[in-house]
Amino acid sequence: MTAKRLRGRPLGSGINDDRFLNEVADLLQANPRLKARAAMRQVITARVGLWVAASEDAMLYRLQVKWRARKTSLLDTARQRAESRERTVTLGDLITVGAEIYSAYRAWKTPENMRKLATAVTEISETANRFVESVAEIHRAMARRGEELQRLVEAARRVEQMGRIQIPRIAQF
Repeated sequence: MTAKRLRGRPLGSGINDDRFLNEVADLLQANPRLKARAAMRQVITARVGLWVAASEDAMLYRLQVKWRARKTSLLDTARQRAESRERTVTLGDLITVGAEIYSAYRAWKTPENMRKLATAVTEISETANRFVESVAEIHRAMARRGEELQRLVEAARRVEQMGRIQIPRIAQF
């Protein structure tokens, strides 16, 4: 059996109002005494021309319907945004972290660790040199192949010019 069809106008306008609803949630997060309807009115009047509706009342109603459906998730994300804005880094935080990094570096900077570091850098350098040499050898081999192919094509042209044999063209250089 098929699902029952709804009658009348379909639900939802299909218009994405997330931007406006997030602004409403941010206003409510910043000012808890503000009511949702008042915050919606502020957003609507501040953003005239950016929303699509027949009137301000139609826009308000559309926002109210969507707000009722998604109120908790919108307020949670607004709370998270407010917390992330509050977590600003101060100069004291930077100095503390810098001091901790420096003390960790000094603790690590022992003669044994420095020898290990020098050995690792040397090994990395040798590996990089071997890699570069391998690439250079591949490049030289490809150049030799190109020269051999060029000589072969030249020989084929000379034989063909003698008029004794017809050789199909291999490549054009």
